Parts: sequence; structure tokens; C-alpha cells
Amino acid sequence: GARLRAFDAGSPNEWSQALATIARRQPVLVRPSAEDARERRAFLLPSAGKWDTAYLREHMGTWGGCPVMRALDDRNKYLYYFDKQPGRDMSACSDVKREASTDVRMSFADFLDEAPRRETCAYLQAPLFEREPAFGPNQPEHVSLCPGMDKQMLADWHELDDGRLAELQGEGRLGQWSRSQLFVGPSATLSPCHYDQYDNLFMQLRGSKHILLFDPWAAEGLYPFPIHHPYDEYARLDLEHVDEAAFPRARHALAGRGAVATVGEGEVLYIPSHWWHHVCSEVTQGSSDPASMSVSLSFWFDSMSALRSPSLPLPDHFELELARHVEFLACDIAGPTAARALAEALAADVGEAPSGHDNGVPTEPRDVVLLRLLDLLGPTQTLAFVRTFLAPERFGLRQPQQAAEPREA
Repeated sequence: GARLRAFDAGSPNEWSQALATIARRQPVLVRPSAEDARERRAFLLPSAGKWDTAYLREHMGTWGGCPVMRALDDRNKYLYYFDKQPGRDMSACSDVKREASTDVRMSFADFLDEAPRRETCAYLQAPLFEREPAFGPNQPEHVSLCPGMDKQMLADWHELDDGRLAELQGEGRLGQWSRSQLFVGPSATLSPCHYDQYDNLFMQLRGSKHILLFDPWAAEGLYPFPIHHPYDEYARLDLEHVDEAAFPRARHALAGRGAVATVGEGEVLYIPSHWWHHVCSEVTQGSSDPASMSVSLSFWFDSMSALRSPSLPLPDHFELELARHVEFLACDIAGPTAARALAEALAADVGEAPSGHDNGVPTEPRDVVLLRLLDLLGPTQTLAFVRTFLAPERFGLRQPQQAAEPREA
């Protein structure tokens, strides 16, 4: 894919261009100004520029509640796994096992101390800031900070650049800042292709990460897992080992549409919500040495509140979210096993698959879905929507694609 252009945050003209690109919901790579790079001041949170592993050990090292993902093998690959989700029937995938990593909690100091002794690697992902919206007109919002941070690290948050944050939320049209999460991991840490339901300002504090991005409509070639699967929001396609027999649309659907970014120390990548991203930290010598670990910090912004009054035509990321709601409807009507049948029926209805057989989907729910899609998207876009987001084969394979010979990313 094409390499993203980097904008200089120290140039008023380039910063203005970066904001305009963010407002168009396109990925943006931002370099620090020369002065900020020299002084190691981080974007949005200047004091985070000094957050190497030694600093983090000193100022949040003893708290035992840090979430850590442990790799199950030498692939150094990490996926979130949720076999229980509120309001979802996960029974159809109850036998799906963890494929790459498992979850534990430990202190930051123990995470670092265990690194040289572990047979497999681990990846720390700790929420440092969380904002829960008010649930009623007279209810306050709730803000919480990680209890593991000491007074010095809490003081770092008081240096938040409110002016730049206001610019991002104004000219950049980002929603409310909802969450910040710390990521610390060794060389070649791999987070396979997935999307988030938040806009993300991804800040690299130490080391560098290589990120491959695809727009939401690349779902046609990435084959997302269904919403009732423990790996919901991940691609079934393994970009490290593409199986063209199992995923025949992948190469054609993805050709020429990816974007590549290497995010170095002090740089920030804007990842729009529902954009697919495949993330690997750079390969370095001494991968088990805590001093060589990659350190990143994400600022996530609410993008879902706009669903309450979406504009038409729907933005690309809303169409991926709309597909999720079609799946929810199918599961609510007839359980998670009905999702594939509904997808097959819709494919036949729009001419993407042979018709003339009864697959057991009642006429009324498929008509409701189809008519609503036609109303929202129009005939041409409805055909593209069904082909891209609701392909029946998405609901087939249950486990993530297994690589025959794991290799270093």
C-alpha cells in the first residue's frame, strides 16, 4: 500500500492540513516539532515523553492489576478474546478456543522482571484514563484514573495540552476523549488486523511500530468474524499468511487499497474508527530486555454518539457499524445460527447468489432488513453493502486462520 505522508506539528500550515485530513476521517501521521522532539515532549501529553520502562517501573511498578496478555506460542501474537458479551447469545461459538494469547494480571515490575525468563512473550495493555458518559440528564459523567499511578505520574496528566485537544475536537471533528491505554511489549509484538469503535490517536513513546491500514470497506477481503464470535472485530484473514483458497476474494479486494505507516518515537498516528489496522512493533536485538521494549499510548475518542443522528449518505465507518446491527437483528430474531441464513437470503435477494431455494429465513425479517437498507443506501449501494459486509462465507470458519509455519512478523 501507499505510505502515509507525515505532517509536521510544528508547522502551522502542515498542522492545519493534518486537522483537515482528520476531519475527512482519513489516517494521518504527525511528526513532533523539532523542539518537542529535542525535549522529548509527547503529543497532547508532554510529560509522557519521559515514559520509558524505567520511569513506568518507578511510578506504577507495584500495583498488581495491570492487564497482561501472554502469548501461547512463539508467534508473539495477541488477540482479545471475549466468550461472554452482555446482551449477546454466544452459544454458537462456545467451543471456540483461545488461539494466540491468554490474559493475566500482574504488576508492571513483575511484567518487566519476568520478560528475560519467559519461554513466550507477553504484552501489557493497561487503561490509564477512562470516562464513562452520564446515563441521564441529571447524572454526572464518571472519570477514573489507573490506581497504580503514583503522585508523580498523576501530575504528568495535569500537563495535558487542552488547546491542542480542543483543536482536534473542533477542527478535527473528534468526539469526546473517552479512554487512554498504555501498551508495552517486546520486539515483533503482533496485533492482528482488527478495527475499533473509537477514533484513535496512537502515540509512540519508545521504539517504533509498523502499521498497515485498510478502510472499512476492505471488509470484503478481510472476512470479519461475526458479532457473536469471541474474536468479533478481528479479520479472519491472516495477513501474515494469506490463504487464497480459504479466502478467495482477499487479494482482489485488498489490492492497492492499503496504507502503510511506520510510527517512530514522538510521532502520532490518527486511526479513524472502524478502519482496519494490523500492528507490529519493530524487530530489535535483545527483545527480552525491558529497556528495548516498545511503549505506546492511545487516546480514544467517542465516535459512536453520532449514531443517534447520522448524516446521509452514511459515512463509510457507519456502514460497517450498520452491518453489525443487521447481524444483531438476525441473532435477536432467530439466534446466532440464523446470521448465515439471513446473509444467504440477502445475497440471493440482491442477485449475488443463486435464488430459488428455501433456506429457512422467514420472509418478513429479510424484507424488513432489505427495505431498510434500500431506504438508507439506495439500490446500487445496497448491493455493494451486502456483498462487502454480509457475505455468507463470513459466518463459516470458526477458528482464526492457523499458520502452517509461524514466522517472525
